[in-house]
Amino acid sequence: MSASSQPPSTPRVWVLISDKIGDDSQSLLVADALGWPFEVRKMVFGDTEWRWYDRVKGPTLRNVVAEASAALEPPWPDLVISAGRRQVPVVTWIKQQSGGRTRLVQFNRPLQLDAFDLVIAPPQLRVPPRRNVLNLRLALQRRDDRERLEAAGKLWAPRFSDRPKPLIAAMVGGPAWPFSFDGPSAIDMMRRLQAYADQQGGSLLVSTSRRTPDDAIAAVVAAARPQDFVYRWDSDPETNPYFAFMALADQFVVTGDSASMLTEVIRLGKPLAIYHMPKRWSLRKRVKGTLRSYLHGSRLSEERPASRSRQVLSDIAHRLGIGYQRDLEHFHAGLVRGGWASYFGDPIAPPTSSPPDDLPIVVERIRRLMAEAGHDLGGSLPDRVA
Repeated sequence: MSASSQPPSTPRVWVLISDKIGDDSQSLLVADALGWPFEVRKMVFGDTEWRWYDRVKGPTLRNVVAEASAALEPPWPDLVISAGRRQVPVVTWIKQQSGGRTRLVQFNRPLQLDAFDLVIAPPQLRVPPRRNVLNLRLALQRRDDRERLEAAGKLWAPRFSDRPKPLIAAMVGGPAWPFSFDGPSAIDMMRRLQAYADQQGGSLLVSTSRRTPDDAIAAVVAAARPQDFVYRWDSDPETNPYFAFMALADQFVVTGDSASMLTEVIRLGKPLAIYHMPKRWSLRKRVKGTLRSYLHGSRLSEERPASRSRQVLSDIAHRLGIGYQRDLEHFHAGLVRGGWASYFGDPIAPPTSSPPDDLPIVVERIRRLMAEAGHDLGGSLPDRVA
């Protein structure tokens, strides 16, 4: 939308995206929910490697491939929404160019929390409580894909119509600390899934993902029986049955590495089990985990922000590499505690409660942020959603 079409009271909004679908989708979801016109600016980055100096460099466009990226030039936006660590130097550069006027909303766990007006942290990241941090109870995701699900279900239903029910979809990810996933662990997983499907008298539908290692994919294919349906992931939406699984499966088993896949199933309201991959052990990781708990605190035990000196110490540690922890097992425990999932091996039952929707809370926080910056947004701000 052109700048001239925006009412004076409406903030000028940029959404910075890159090539990370999960990150980009969250930024776009929030921008849509705000109801303001916004411009999408795609960034293309040069170095793919995350280097030590990225932890200390300030606002810069050094790693942006200018000729392949959207232009960043005045008039500068009033609000930038983005996600991912590679965009942090870019958005802070934009704020610097605007003389500090631009407000920054960042997803995940940026290195310097104080550089942002609002940090939105998904539940698998233990970002410490701060005045400008919003810790989500469940990751934000679109729920307007009903037509896509219905279309995929109709397209794939004939292929699954003769299979015994229940249809049990197993969504397979890849290694993510503290979990490993290789050929032998994939074989063990398939044996357990097949035994469960036989016990239920149902059919097993398996899909790998872009993060599944080649040896694990080969093991899954080799272990499959004639009655099992196995899909090797590719990016072609015409052949990918992901949405068909979502529409047609009666039960789901999702590997514990993927917070996004777990969340998507929870939003469907279908029975879900979390499959625990084998855990790796590392003395270095254990030591760092202990230091993280001491330096950053725990969201489980701290409801209010720590003292200013403790916050400064936490920020320094984060920038030096003792970062805010991603704790998938804590995330899993919260899903089970909320009644939205079980652990594989326990009965797989429908959810006992509806999942939380934190999107209205995010929208409210951003609207208040812009109102405090002097924008007359018109009407009253929404009440906080519990």
